Amino acid sequence: MAIHYIKDPVHHLIKINDDDKKIMDTPLFQRLRNIFHLGTAYFTYPGATHSRFEHCLGVMSLGSSVLNNVIDNSNEKELDFWKNLTDNEIDELKKTLRYACLLHDIGHAPFSHVCEEFYEKEKDLLVKDLKNQLEFVLDSTDNTEQILSSKPPHELMSCSIILSHYSDMLLKDFKVNPKNLCSIILGRVCKDVPKDKRSHYNVLANILNSSIDVDKFDYLLRDNYMTGASLASLDKERLLTSYTVSDKNKLVLSEKGLSLVTNLIVGRNQVYMWVYQHHKVVFTDSLLKKIISTLIDEGLIKLEDFFSKNAVTEKVIDDYDIISEIRTNVKKSQKISDLYSMWREHRFLKPCWKHAFEFHKKIQGELKNDLVSDARDNPDKLEQWLAKKLKIEACKIMVSHAKFEPFNLAAAKDIPIDVSGSTTYAIGDFGLNIKDIAKYSNVPYVYVDKDHIDECMCCLKEYSSSLISD
Repeated sequence: MAIHYIKDPVHHLIKINDDDKKIMDTPLFQRLRNIFHLGTAYFTYPGATHSRFEHCLGVMSLGSSVLNNVIDNSNEKELDFWKNLTDNEIDELKKTLRYACLLHDIGHAPFSHVCEEFYEKEKDLLVKDLKNQLEFVLDSTDNTEQILSSKPPHELMSCSIILSHYSDMLLKDFKVNPKNLCSIILGRVCKDVPKDKRSHYNVLANILNSSIDVDKFDYLLRDNYMTGASLASLDKERLLTSYTVSDKNKLVLSEKGLSLVTNLIVGRNQVYMWVYQHHKVVFTDSLLKKIISTLIDEGLIKLEDFFSKNAVTEKVIDDYDIISEIRTNVKKSQKISDLYSMWREHRFLKPCWKHAFEFHKKIQGELKNDLVSDARDNPDKLEQWLAKKLKIEACKIMVSHAKFEPFNLAAAKDIPIDVSGSTTYAIGDFGLNIKDIAKYSNVPYVYVDKDHIDECMCCLKEYSSSLISD
């Protein structure tokens, strides 16, 4: 089979083969070239124009490297974990992980996570569709429907698309079970897997979907590089060689990764706080969502025409279709015209605080809890209340909310490390975390024009949820 190389700014040379190309050359995978990985972050970081396409290639490359290193490291430790498998079985495992990594984001909405909320109406249909096709190995407290309902819509969309549009190729050309592949994307093991192979498939699921997965690994490296933020310093080669399997057949980092774990924890926190939660990134993301919501509310577009499985698979909707549709409707709505002018002419509202630390300094006591919850759950009501208090139009106020889940003591969100043959945890056992980071991972943002910031701050300092309750 012919080998090809793709030049990548993050991983340098990514090796692909003819089978990889068969998937990459499909229209649905090529669509990912036109899905911005960081939504509207390019307004703030001009270099952040990278797409889901190269991210998926990076995850595939990392996933394959990690699995090869896991097998090699296990053999060095003389573990029997892989030795009972034939070469054909190991090859099937490698292909299953490789194509799960390659296709894991095939179902992303336009502008990636920014527009994920518009998939919510479709989520029940996706859960119902997948529940009839997938069955997982379950813990005593789990059931398949609950697991599916807990997953983000884009993961469900990816799996649904794989089962409907890639099953024949995976089964006939690559001899890979698409149900196994989808289960790995969702961080689970398919019940179709023979009992003596389930631990192996669980390792594959952890490589793609866990606290130390290659999806996080790639986006931290890629987003850090493409934004120019230089916040996450990770020794990629050293970290890759640190992946191994514990004596309990779980994916862990070996002791050689200990020196990198603090960088991984701090780097991820830094990228979230200063890139993904940058006040201007949050604003432009929110502005786009408000424009799309207005188009839908005013009947100018139908949600299902742009944010549904049919929109992805039949219309191959991407970011440029969304922008085109906005431009088409600018003259049909004054509100759309005003919002789009703000977008096009870069006339952005100003934040009352620029980051979590400033928020906690400016807003004291229990009031901050009300602002956090209402910015998340009732932004429209909060905007209307502020507009009335400030005597300005509601469209001249923007309320938004930014949140991320830091590594924490929960086993699924901590980093497992094999030390002297025993699994320990970076945060739970070693305390390798920034104290009180969770306090700063949940931030409300309020934006107004610069002439009203002081007056707006006065209103916010006396705000409570009771003021907007029905």
